Amino acid sequence: MPNRTVHYNTQIIEEAFNTGDGRSFKKTAVIEKYKGQSKLSTKKLAAPDLNEVYNQIHKKETLNLSHCYFKDFSLKAYRTLFKIDDGAPVKLTSFQADHSFFESEYGTDFSYAEFGGQSSSFAYSTFNLGRVNFNYTKCATSLNFNHSEFNLEELSLKFSEFEEGDIRFSGAIFNCTDVMFTNTNFGKGNVNFRQANFGESHVSFQYARFDNGDVSFDKCTFRGRFIDFRKVEFGNGKTDFKRVDFGNGNINFSESEFKVGKISFKSSLFGTGEKKFENVDFGDNDVYFDGSVFKEGLLCFKNSTFKLLSLIDCNLGGHCDFRVKKGNFLDLSDAVVKDVLDFHAGTSDTVSYTHLTLPTIYSV
Repeated sequence: MPNRTVHYNTQIIEEAFNTGDGRSFKKTAVIEKYKGQSKLSTKKLAAPDLNEVYNQIHKKETLNLSHCYFKDFSLKAYRTLFKIDDGAPVKLTSFQADHSFFESEYGTDFSYAEFGGQSSSFAYSTFNLGRVNFNYTKCATSLNFNHSEFNLEELSLKFSEFEEGDIRFSGAIFNCTDVMFTNTNFGKGNVNFRQANFGESHVSFQYARFDNGDVSFDKCTFRGRFIDFRKVEFGNGKTDFKRVDFGNGNINFSESEFKVGKISFKSSLFGTGEKKFENVDFGDNDVYFDGSVFKEGLLCFKNSTFKLLSLIDCNLGGHCDFRVKKGNFLDLSDAVVKDVLDFHAGTSDTVSYTHLTLPTIYSV
């Protein structure tokens, strides 16, 4: 479990809470944020009755739950209350929960939710304790988690499906043991994780699918032992991993597929773990790692295909396996190499390059 120096103390008091948009609640939650023994902040939020919220959901009302505190919010509990089958979809119309706070030692549950109406949002909200489950959710429009904070054992959006809208996690903080986007279908909209901090989380996007929108992980930070992008289907939009700090974990993009679009890993930092791009189909695309730093540890593009693979001005600190299946142009201009560059091993391995530019500097 990640080292969590930040924790919260919450107290519910019998004090009315009025929001700036005219909503009123009978109770108030006082939430104190600590780092170690030092108090960082105190804020007050509305503390609505969960059964009243569940009744609003059952009536299919538009929900504005922004600036609210929820203890043990659960669509599973909602289904039990109204005698609805487990796994039955629950429609949430234009669901708004910005600047809110969800916590539960047992698990916050949004599984099988169907977000409809106008765009839904959890921007600037905090999810604390236990597990948060968005598995098998569906979203017809945009869903916003910008600048949200997750202090959890697990955040899971496995098998979720997004249709037309954008998915936003820009600036989000993931202080989790596991962050799971396994088999998530991100649909036709743009997907934005720009400047997200995944901390020490084990991150998995295995089998995820992206469609026509742009995908951005620009300036993300990873500190976990495993960063898993195996067998991901990237679509027709731009794929941006520029200026990412991947930490020292093992990074795996093996057997992923890119259709049409610019692919950039420029100026990223790859640590001492394995960096695997084996059997990746980059399609008829240009792939840029220019200006990136690769520390010790295997860098492998074995059996991959691409049009251009550019590692101009890179620092290559470990063994580099460039026994690719097919590549029109591999550019290693001005790269600094500290270990082996492997282009051909034995009699059976054949590499197809139309053009190959070798480094001008081989050692330091």
